Amino acid sequence: MKTGSSYVLCIAAAICFVLFSVGLVSQLEPKRNLTLHKLESSSIQYQWSAQWPDSSKWQEKREEKSAGDSSSALWMKITLPNGAWKDPVLVFSPSVSDVIMYRNGTEWLRHTDMTRRDPRYLTEWSIFPLTEIGAKEALLVQLPYPTVYPYSLQLSERADFVRYIFLNDLKLMVPMLLLLFGGLTAVGFYLTNRKEPLFLIFSLFAFNQAVSFFVRMQSKHFLWEAPQSYFYLAVLSAVGWPVFLLMFFERIVHHAYQKVIRRAWQFYVALCFIVLLFIVLLPDSFPFINDMMTIPVQLLLLTISGTLLLSMRREWNLEYLFLLFGLAVYLLDFGFAVVSSNEDGGIAAMLALAITFSAILIRRYFLIQQRVHQLNTQLEQKVAERTQELEQTHAQLVESLRVNADFLAEVSALEERNRIAQEIHDIVGHTLTTAIIQMEAGSRFLTVDPAQASRRIETSQELVRKGLDDIRGSVRMLKQVDWSDSFTDSLEKLMSDTELHAEVSIDRQIEMLPELSPLQKNAIYYALQEGLTNGLRHGKSTRFQFSLGCEGKDLTFRLENNGVPFLANEYGMGLGGIKNRLQSLNGSLRMYASAEGSGSVLDISFPLDH
Repeated sequence: MKTGSSYVLCIAAAICFVLFSVGLVSQLEPKRNLTLHKLESSSIQYQWSAQWPDSSKWQEKREEKSAGDSSSALWMKITLPNGAWKDPVLVFSPSVSDVIMYRNGTEWLRHTDMTRRDPRYLTEWSIFPLTEIGAKEALLVQLPYPTVYPYSLQLSERADFVRYIFLNDLKLMVPMLLLLFGGLTAVGFYLTNRKEPLFLIFSLFAFNQAVSFFVRMQSKHFLWEAPQSYFYLAVLSAVGWPVFLLMFFERIVHHAYQKVIRRAWQFYVALCFIVLLFIVLLPDSFPFINDMMTIPVQLLLLTISGTLLLSMRREWNLEYLFLLFGLAVYLLDFGFAVVSSNEDGGIAAMLALAITFSAILIRRYFLIQQRVHQLNTQLEQKVAERTQELEQTHAQLVESLRVNADFLAEVSALEERNRIAQEIHDIVGHTLTTAIIQMEAGSRFLTVDPAQASRRIETSQELVRKGLDDIRGSVRMLKQVDWSDSFTDSLEKLMSDTELHAEVSIDRQIEMLPELSPLQKNAIYYALQEGLTNGLRHGKSTRFQFSLGCEGKDLTFRLENNGVPFLANEYGMGLGGIKNRLQSLNGSLRMYASAEGSGSVLDISFPLDH
């Protein structure tokens, strides 16, 4: 079965990793011929006494202190071995807070450290110098306040002991540096991809474990003697790594169990807060609580293992195999450390978890890169397709523009023809209308007054010639109205010529006008010309009343005649052209019969500020 074989493979890989790690750590043990002499139990005798020890009560095994005895101190009689010692030191492991040494019944050395009376601030060792050691000399040691009983005593040369400590810490320094490098790398990946929080969680886990390995290094006391700081760093690392492990696992496990894992690490954080508060209030309880806290940690690991197996039954995921490997290494390493009392326990476990997290992150990184590559490929395809569509659209647009250009050219030509026709109608129509009136008058005077008829015919000829010139100018598009003279004078000339040639009377009232634009002047001039022409041609008018002025911000134009009333519902070409001109000026035009029942009225208005 695929899942079953995967379990076997992960467990086998975990066992091999633990064995390899244990072997590698053992190889990192100092192998040089260092002068380190561990005092055997036969060289040490013990006695509890509040006074000077009784020579008849020495015992080879240390007994526990009586529950009600608070005044007794632990006495130790140490028989030092033979040897040529240059700078010997006596090393207590772990450290002791108060030590008094006697040689030949006389106090020889006294050491008191109030800080280390607090069990939270004990360190790995205490070192005391010895001088002038005699052969088989008996050293009497008193521990007035034994917070924790020393489980090991060593006699060594000072230089050899320092060298041994630094060499022994290599097995912790190497994983610490690897974890720091992994944490910094994860931070870099997180900064480039902040949507993936696993990089940040792994970096916190790696930094936390790097701190843990640093705190476990014994050589730190040669560099910086700060037991209080080391205690809080140790607590921080001990509390932090299960939280970061659970937070990481929460984002890996099957979604059906994510809430369980979230509740687990929240419960653990709350428990750690309570425990820390308890330790601060009752420092003497720290050794007991420190041992008991391994229970919830192991329960958390079992919870993770159980939910991981359940997740693997629900779905197949390579990341689950990575986690199974890391958890198997942790449990095997923990069990091996308990059974063999190995002080180096935890190195293989934490390195395996770090490797597991790294493998998951590397896999996700490559998956992200693969997804990005797929998106880029899809984007390039979309861009190519869009480019092809745009090229086709551009070709269609070019063809459409060409067609539109031809159409616009035709429209422009049509508009220009309409403009010329409008000019012929507006300008020439008035002239021809006047010429017709002169010719009709001439025909009437032909038998009655030949001289008068001749003058009328000559006037008609001049008007026809002028109309012909106007037609030619309009066709050649050279006809332009010249408003260099006074606009009012131009209107007066138009009305005077009409009175002269058409034999009509025009009453006019022109007010003082503001400065007008050429378009406004054209509209007024052609409207007056068209109104007079219509009155003469269609209305047979003999009298006109014209007024031009301003009402507020509008210009008003009114032309009334006494001819036939205007009854048409639609405007002809002339009035239609005037209406088009007025629309560009936001103006209006009205043509209607006068109130008296005879004649017509032409009303025009437009705003002056246009």
